[in-house]
Amino acid sequence: MELRWWALLACIHSWDDLDEWHQALRKSHGLSGDKWFKIDPHFMPPEFCASQSRVPHGDSRGCFVLSHDTPSAQAQYNSTQDVALMLQDPTFLPFFTQDQRVYIALCFKNAPTMCDNSTVAQAWLSLVDEFMAHLASTVHKYRLNVEFVLDGDAAPLLERPCLWQRWRPLASTWIDLPWEALFYANPEFAYDRFQVLNLPVSPIYEPGINFDVLSYVGYGRFAASKYPFLCWEPSDQAILTSVVNTYIGGKIIRPEGFRFAINIDPVQCRLPPSLHASSNFVNVGAEALTPTIVLCGSALALTPPEAPRDVGFHSLVFSETALGQSYQLFSHPAAFAEPRLRAEGRLPSGLLGPALASASSAAAASAANASALVLVADAADRFAFFAASVGSPTLGLLANGSFAANGSTTTFAAALAPLGGQSTTFIVARAYASSACALGLEALVADSSRLDHLKPYGSGVCVVGRGAVTSASVAVLPANATSASYCGAAAVAVGVLAFATADKQISHAALCLSSGGRLAIVGPVVVDVGSSPSVSLGLQNGRPVVLEVHGEGYCYNSETKNKRPFPRVCASTPSSTPLTLVYNYGTLDAWFAHLVAQKAGSVAWITSCDRGITHGVYDMGSSPSATLFNSGPGRGRRGGR
Repeated sequence: MELRWWALLACIHSWDDLDEWHQALRKSHGLSGDKWFKIDPHFMPPEFCASQSRVPHGDSRGCFVLSHDTPSAQAQYNSTQDVALMLQDPTFLPFFTQDQRVYIALCFKNAPTMCDNSTVAQAWLSLVDEFMAHLASTVHKYRLNVEFVLDGDAAPLLERPCLWQRWRPLASTWIDLPWEALFYANPEFAYDRFQVLNLPVSPIYEPGINFDVLSYVGYGRFAASKYPFLCWEPSDQAILTSVVNTYIGGKIIRPEGFRFAINIDPVQCRLPPSLHASSNFVNVGAEALTPTIVLCGSALALTPPEAPRDVGFHSLVFSETALGQSYQLFSHPAAFAEPRLRAEGRLPSGLLGPALASASSAAAASAANASALVLVADAADRFAFFAASVGSPTLGLLANGSFAANGSTTTFAAALAPLGGQSTTFIVARAYASSACALGLEALVADSSRLDHLKPYGSGVCVVGRGAVTSASVAVLPANATSASYCGAAAVAVGVLAFATADKQISHAALCLSSGGRLAIVGPVVVDVGSSPSVSLGLQNGRPVVLEVHGEGYCYNSETKNKRPFPRVCASTPSSTPLTLVYNYGTLDAWFAHLVAQKAGSVAWITSCDRGITHGVYDMGSSPSATLFNSGPGRGRRGGR
């Protein structure tokens, strides 16, 4: 059986801060395969419940709050009441009523000995009965495509006879007990309810040995289960890869798929398994022994922004190694397919300095015979224009020159976009540093007849007067009817500026360029921690969308942070972490909304709980670059490198 990329996904594990769920559902929206989540209803006594604002007060039975580890009265938690409210929230209903089913494992914790008829046991059973009844009525009333799975202390094990027939027809996870349930579905002892194979990573032997052992008996009853296999909790990429190798080596590749029950961002979880899938994100699996230093590596999308999604796309990569500066021109026949190298070569020696700053492209012509004007700049204010053609395929030098003849500035980045829908006149937005301005932004006009001579388009703006700006990235698009809502009818271009400072802070600003040459800036606002930001703009159904990535960010979702009792995930204070690659994705409207609501220079973190901008960690590395491109039918636009 062909191993589809969606067969190796994540069960989003211990995401007990429900403020994260809107993003979690957005990240999985539109992907093939069902969605799996796990939460941890933690049983607490009435004295603790009195400290919580999200549970009914005065209930002598106690309450359930969502926390993997023992809750602390220092923090406020979501409750089981919040789960039912979330299911019927109008902003969540589109996710819970779509064709793809959402599975939610209820991993109950801190239960008493629930079948001894004690007062606390009766209280626990009564609370769970009410919760289950509330969930069932909500699913029925709102016609939700949601299924709940018993886990943890709610699993109907042999020592819990009072649970054997309780809450049917809900299925349960099976880890290793009762062993007989691996082969027999005896309903008298609730063996038939164990339907979800849920094996841990081995801490002693090979990580996937539990799957290896069960593969020798054909996975028992679970080989025919309608549910995917679950594996908890791999801690790093090497373990993820090892478990996948073991599963594939077992020769039983089930269409129901395989899920890692893991705390990290679901986007990050999809990268390591992609090495084994027939189609996925391109993961080159580079060896550390033979590194290539890519100083300027955005895979420039050469296909026009609104090209049909079924034609694939084309990209161009500029890189710099000890051997010099070079380029590679690729074609991508389908979304997430392996790129095909069409042409490669060296840039003329001495054309640009040894520190490439940025590369930008403005697509023209049709997708079938994609061509583009490409602008490459170095840190010493030199630039070069190239003509890239996929039909040939070739990359030809058109012109070169300098942004500042006196060499008084340092170029951080330069972006290119057609001016007013024209094919011969272009806007160049340049981010730079000078002796008078730590970060400036200017707009220039490039005419195809004199690309070596750029003319100022109005006056520039000093974004940061003083300070240590270490890097910056800028992206621009021609203004359209959608962008007029926040830039006005006179706008000819819109864009986003991202920059990093020496204290490891990432700031964003939005820009509007009017027909009179006025450059207006919204922001900047500190949105994250990190370094080396890269930003890209694209169009999705005519609406501008933004992708920003940077290094040394903060990982909100990890085993430690998702399980700890406090602070809640999105109440965390971010701190810069080496080798942590972060992404922010959303509409330009969302960026303007986030920035307009703040004072310039203020702090307004973009987190994994943001309702407008999708945020997370996608991989390990440094100095990332981002490009939005057309990714195929029904999947919007994605990018990143």
